[in-house]
Amino acid sequence: MNFKDECFRKLNYDQETGIFTWKHDGTRGVKAGHVAGSKMNSGYIALSVSGKKALGHRVAWLFAHGEFAQGNIDHINRDKADNRIANLRLATYEQNAQNRLKNSKNTSGFKGVTWHKRDKRWQAAITVKRKVLHLGYYKTPEDAYLAYIEASKNYQSHSIFKGN
Repeated sequence: MNFKDECFRKLNYDQETGIFTWKHDGTRGVKAGHVAGSKMNSGYIALSVSGKKALGHRVAWLFAHGEFAQGNIDHINRDKADNRIANLRLATYEQNAQNRLKNSKNTSGFKGVTWHKRDKRWQAAITVKRKVLHLGYYKTPEDAYLAYIEASKNYQSHSIFKGN
């Protein structure tokens, strides 16, 4: 039996909650009705079915659409553990990258905004097709972020500022 069939045979998936549960009692303490999968350090839900592993959002796509997604699946609200089908969408690598939060090393507090030491001003920049576009220098990080937001509306198809 292939992995796809094993998933349908062993798991239930609730599209409203994004939660997987076991259909039947199994080995290692698995009980019917118990939540299947566990949260990884990366924040994603991992499932193990018949010794094969898969990420929860990929299996959710399978349950909702009858086949595994070809390519990337983006979590719209950025919560990697939220596998409700309404929170998942197909995305290119670039679109998925656009939906990331600000970098953890960011000190401005705003995505796309950094301090430009030489000019002693806040610089706004956006990445489009893997190239960084300079958006200008600003007196405040808030002004630089407004420039980033405007550019995001124009350049990024999955921009949160478009309501996607």
